[in-house]
Amino acid sequence: MTVEHENTPNILGMIKKVNHLVVVDGS
Repeated sequence: MTVEHENTPNILGMIKKVNHLVVVDGS
């Protein structure tokens, strides 16, 4: 449970970074 809980924020963080790059590239 702890490992999965720690990995979740990392995945969300990566998604946010990807979305940010996509938005910048789109602009």
